[in-house]
Parts: sequence; C-alpha cells; structure tokens
Amino acid sequence: MRLSCACSHRRLSAFPIRCIFAATFPGRERMRKATSVLLPVLLLALLAACSGRGLGTPLVISEVQAGASGDNNYEFVELYNGTDEPLNLDGYRLVYRLPTGEEGFLVYAWEEGSVVPPHGHYLLVRAGVDVGAVPDGEFDQPLNTRSGGLVLLDPAGQVMDRLGWGTSPDLAEGRPAPPLENDVSLERKPGGEDGNGLDTDNNRSDFALNDAPNPQNTGSPPTPAEAKRLLIALSAPASVEPGAQFDYRLEVTNETGNAVHDVELTFTAPVSLTIVSASDGGEIEGQQVRWTLPQLADAEAAARIVTVETPPTYLTLLVREATAQAGDWPRTAFAAPVRTRIEGGTLPIAAARTLMDRQVTVEGVATMYSGGYYAGTNNAKFYIQDETGGIQV
Repeated sequence: MRLSCACSHRRLSAFPIRCIFAATFPGRERMRKATSVLLPVLLLALLAACSGRGLGTPLVISEVQAGASGDNNYEFVELYNGTDEPLNLDGYRLVYRLPTGEEGFLVYAWEEGSVVPPHGHYLLVRAGVDVGAVPDGEFDQPLNTRSGGLVLLDPAGQVMDRLGWGTSPDLAEGRPAPPLENDVSLERKPGGEDGNGLDTDNNRSDFALNDAPNPQNTGSPPTPAEAKRLLIALSAPASVEPGAQFDYRLEVTNETGNAVHDVELTFTAPVSLTIVSASDGGEIEGQQVRWTLPQLADAEAAARIVTVETPPTYLTLLVREATAQAGDWPRTAFAAPVRTRIEGGTLPIAAARTLMDRQVTVEGVATMYSGGYYAGTNNAKFYIQDETGGIQV
C-alpha cells in the first residue's frame, strides 16, 4: 500500500485543516478518504509532514500600535514571514474594520512586487510619522485603540490572517486580543528576538500587550536571531537638491563563518531617478544594477556605489530593493529601506508650477510693477520667467 496526502500549508480560514489521504493497493483501484478522526500510528508521520498546523499561516500580522501620548497618528502595522523562503506581496491587501459595520477600510494594497524576507518583517507606518525605523510603506487610515480589526487578504481575496482587539469578537480569530492603549503595541508571541511565529487561531492566546514597541522593517535582522548570516547595508543622504547627483552605497559583510562565493549584489533605483554610473563594473539594466563578487572571505566586507541624478522637482525617494545572495549560502540578505528627500535648491519654473501649496525657490527674469500698471492679471506684483516657463507672483 502506498500512502500520499494532498493538503495545503496555506490556511484560508479559521477552521482546522483536513487532509485527503489516498491509498493505492496492488491490483485494486485507488481509494480516497477524507478524515479528521484519530489516525493509526502508521499515518501519524505523514500527517505531521503535510499538516499546515505545524507551520501556521506563512504570513501573519505580527505587531500593531494605534497611538502614542500626544500623537494619535503614531501608528504602525508589522507583518512577519515565518517561512524559510521570501514571500512576494504583489496583489495582497490589508483591510481595517470596525465592530460597528461590515464595511472594511483599505489600509494598504500591494500593486507591485514587495518581498518579505525569510523570518523577516515588513513595516507599514502612518504617513508622515517617524517610528524610529524607515517604513516599507505608508498608510493614511486611522486605527482605533479600544476596538477594531485587521484582515490580511491574498491576491485571490482569501483571508491569510486576521487580528481583532477589544470588543470585536466578530473580527478576531478565536477570542479578540486585549484593547490597545497609547504607547503600547499588540505583539504576536513569542516576540522579540524569538520571532512572531505563534499562530493558534486565537488572538487572545497569540498576542500580548507590549509596553516597548519594536517596529521592524525588511532590513531588520531575521527572527529567531541567526548567529551566521550575510549582511547588506544601504546608505544615502537624508536630503538632496533637485537636479543634483548623489550616491547610494551598498556594503555586504560575510558573517557566515566561512568564505562564500559568487556573491551577487542587486540594487533597484526608483523610476524617478537617472542612474549615472555604477562602481566596480556594475552592470546597469534599466533601473537595476548588478555585481558579482567571486569570493568574500569570512568577516570580509565589500562596498559598491551607484551614482544617480535627481529630477528637477520635490519628492521623497524610498529605496527598498537591495539584496545580497551567495551561490553557496542558502539565505538572501535584504537591506533596510532608505528614504531621501529631494528639497531645497532652485527649481525650473515649469516644475515649480506643479507644486501647489509648497514653498519653492526659482530664478529667472522678472517683469516688475511699473508706471501704475501691473505686470500680469489679478493684481500680480510681478512676472518671472525662465527657459521652461513663467509664473505670476
């Protein structure tokens, strides 16, 4: 008799997983049976190998904060990947619900590829708020401390994970977690350096209040903590002027305990930037740069530089795609996201005209008020123009 099992490691609901066992006997037709009763000892090893229960949900909501003293906007939501493989969030959605109604409010939708590292985190932060870690993404939907719920949906619209807190039994898995408070987060157990892998489908059991919130992004160390690993760090200026050039610096460090070989570094620049050059023979293809290091000795570090040019406008750049992967090391290293603001300097007038309600600096030829007449309309005091356009001031 040959036994096989067809079941999914992805849990799409709060109901227990049932395995479909198939038994094949020589000379007899194939028989199938769905079972959720106690199995003979012969089947226990097979059940342990294929049951999603041991793994829990691959991607879970791991920590939430919904306010701080003096700042109701101090909010973040953190996700955790408890598997040994990177998880792509393309097509996923995070929805917020209140106990007062069925309608959900979209917190964040991933419309392009964003990767959560193995045993790593992904950080969403309320727009404009500094929580001490650069966010992987930002959201505008406010969260309620006393009662509410978050639902993580996969690209097919199926529930991947659900967290309800306070008086929200309909929004929770099992019993709801305790209500949130200012300056306190809800963190999935075991927490800290031990990771956030507990998933019993009971929010009250899986989460605990944490009076020392610790938001983690894609560049934070994997949890549980790993003694041997590749590291990659990305750095750039916090602020640059429009039309200026600046450098992104990547540094990979080998902490695996042995030399590693064929180390591939990749860096992807935002589409708004122009890549000017890459050091050490980096191969530029579109917005991506690649290098291959033949060998990196134990405890050795190597740095590479990408020079870029900013557009003639104001905006905030967020780079979150810098990785290192060795041919003889199983785990890809991910850099923490880096944010750079394009601000200050002098703008072309055509670009300045698009920045409503912003303070800008322009240069050009001014036509001033003279002889009792205004230069322009609507009582404009003067008109200034450069080679890109003009504006009344």
